[in-house]
Amino acid sequence: MNRILLVLLLGISVSCVPGEGFSEQIDFKGESWPTDRPAVFNLTVEDTISRNDVFINIRNNNDYPFSNIFLISAIDFPAGNRIIDTLEYEMADKRGNWLGSGITDLKESKLFLKKGVVFPDKGSYRIEIRQAVRNLGDTQPLENLPGIVGVGVSVESLK
Repeated sequence: MNRILLVLLLGISVSCVPGEGFSEQIDFKGESWPTDRPAVFNLTVEDTISRNDVFINIRNNNDYPFSNIFLISAIDFPAGNRIIDTLEYEMADKRGNWLGSGITDLKESKLFLKKGVVFPDKGSYRIEIRQAVRNLGDTQPLENLPGIVGVGVSVESLK
């Protein structure tokens, strides 16, 4: 009987926890995205129960010369752990049409970084996004990536 009561109370408390979203954008002010300038976002997490989707938001214009983008993400946890991922996202279809939303030449793409993640610790998290796009045959990323005018991170709580 006590187990059932505990499960019911836990279910009620989880459903009553308000989901705190996070959204932040860095604008490159029309400049290209330098390799040595990672986009860094700091968020404070209080909810260690709810599942969240974490997105990378990329804004590009017609100066972006590629159909895909390579990114390196790093998430630093309050306890000192770090997760690093190398990511590739399609930015245009086979005909060269941008996949992002927007009615002008400025498009915004909302790209999954993590699906359904539960933040394990309360405290400050640091998310760093670096561009790692390179020309075919090159081993180093482009020094400056044209056409990317902004990078953001958003966290959406799943209900």
